[in-house]
Amino acid sequence: MMEAFKARPGAPDVAPKRDMVVKERDHLDLGNQHLIFHQTPGHTPGVLTTEGIVVYDNGAPHKAILWGGGGYRGGLKEAEQSVQTANAVAAIKGVEVNLQVHSWAEPVGYPGGGVNERILMLKNRKPGDPHPMVDATTWNNWVKRAQDEAVKSVAKEREKAAGKG
Repeated sequence: MMEAFKARPGAPDVAPKRDMVVKERDHLDLGNQHLIFHQTPGHTPGVLTTEGIVVYDNGAPHKAILWGGGGYRGGLKEAEQSVQTANAVAAIKGVEVNLQVHSWAEPVGYPGGGVNERILMLKNRKPGDPHPMVDATTWNNWVKRAQDEAVKSVAKEREKAAGKG
């Protein structure tokens, strides 16, 4: 997408230099991090989700994920891709920390606040309190909601295609 944008007449040359091309389940080792990449289209073509991020709180490891984009922006193909993406992300087990691409609080964002909101909660954290970023329950509920919404989007797009929507 960046290269296509850059190729448009008059467009600024803002595309970063391509360093590598990542395919499904490719990995990258950075120190003790073993990152696994998943292609998760639907929302944006070419988007990736990164699995295998380990973050620590007081020495305790927690599995984090960077979901490159849930949902879809219209179109039956994209809605169907969003179902596959939501199901693939739901199959990644043990996630406790959601490192979101976007950050905003409810009602439209991640329940309990996004990355920025949760980091701000750290200033009020008392010894023994859970880390506000470690929240497997919210993550699991969020993924289930994404799966449900993706199925609804397919039905909506099929209705539109049939002239009923």
